[in-house]
Order: sequence, then structure tokens, then C-alpha cells
Amino acid sequence: TISDLAKAGVNIKQIPEIELENGDGEVLKALRTWYNYLDALRKNERFDRVDQLDDLYSRIDAWRMDMAVKYKMSPSAVMSDHLLVK
Repeated sequence: TISDLAKAGVNIKQIPEIELENGDGEVLKALRTWYNYLDALRKNERFDRVDQLDDLYSRIDAWRMDMAVKYKMSPSAVMSDHLLVK
């Protein structure tokens, strides 16, 4: 649910309004899939895999930030936030 995503730290304002109204869409699916997967890994005590995925996320986000600075663009213009977890 939307409240579960908010509890996980997702900025709900970045989800398109139409997706919030419909409860479905590309952004919501990507975010739900990502956070459900991480929750499942934690429940199965696969903390090493969670750490690996967190590291991968951080490295992709750092690349996105570097490209944004290099090309004088906003980070979301380089890659949308939901694509970081898709």
C-alpha cells in the first residue's frame, strides 16, 4: 500500500497523482516490487543480499548524480527515481 511505501522512506510526492488515484502504474509497481523483495530478503535473513542491493543502488545513484553535474541536468532528468529500483 501507499502507507507501506511511505514507511519505507519513499517520497510519495514523486509518484504521479494518477497512479496514486488508481493505485497502479509503472512507478508504483517498480517501488512495490523493490521494497517487497527487500522485505522478503530480510524475513529470510538474507542480509548479505540486502547489503549488496543497497550498495548497487548507491552506486547507480552516485553515477546518476555525477552525470547530472557533468551535463548540468537534474538527476531525475538523467534517470527517474523509480528506475533506480526497477
